[in-house]
Amino acid sequence: MLSWLVNSQLYLAAGAALLTAGSLIRLGGDPQSATVAFVFAATLTFYNVARSVPLLRASRTVSTRWNNTVLILMLATTAWLATRLSLPQWQILLMMSLLAVGYLIPFLPGTQSLRSFGLLKVPIVATVWAGTCVGLPASETGADILQTISLAAERFVFIAAITLPFEIRDRRTDRDAGLTTLPHTIGHRRTSHLALGFITLSLLLAVISPLPRSATGSITLILAHALAATLVALPRLKPTHRCDYGLDGTLILLAAGECLP
Repeated sequence: MLSWLVNSQLYLAAGAALLTAGSLIRLGGDPQSATVAFVFAATLTFYNVARSVPLLRASRTVSTRWNNTVLILMLATTAWLATRLSLPQWQILLMMSLLAVGYLIPFLPGTQSLRSFGLLKVPIVATVWAGTCVGLPASETGADILQTISLAAERFVFIAAITLPFEIRDRRTDRDAGLTTLPHTIGHRRTSHLALGFITLSLLLAVISPLPRSATGSITLILAHALAATLVALPRLKPTHRCDYGLDGTLILLAAGECLP
């Protein structure tokens, strides 16, 4: 069952939705907002559409193949939910969409996609996730700019930390595709050390954050970071268990804790 949830991208989409709901709660918004439903649908749709065409040949992730009818329904649902967003949210969504799509395909004929610049993957992934899961809630609640930056920094560093082990996992297939990523540049071990450093920084940013967090959120914050550090530090785990189940699971743990009292 867990394998199907991971391969169908429902696991990842749930993490994005919970992260958005947690951001809304900490910024004083309503976690039952249409913004949360939109982020869930958009994440589910984006990752499935991207993996239904040969754009991510370097990825080892095998996605459950939804048929074309289901993909069209996903696109239609996402488009309908997008109509519920405000104009400021649309502006943020446009910027994040351009960055995400530009990572997959070239903007102009004869040019390369951002994906061809392997070192940009982690910053782009972290920026899109932080921009979407914090930027959209902040626009909805009218949050103070300093609060928004503080929460976005938390999200950016944590997402970067748990993305680095995926780079290590995919280093051979990335090389076969002609991509030079961080593990190729600084090595497997240093990339792991960098991930552990980011996890530490993420925890520090969360601790000094001026935004409120429930007692449950504080406990799950520590648990999620401890689990992420353990998964990065253990070298013998299977890549699927470490990355798709474990590290994506830390995202859900962290986010779910912020949604509970």
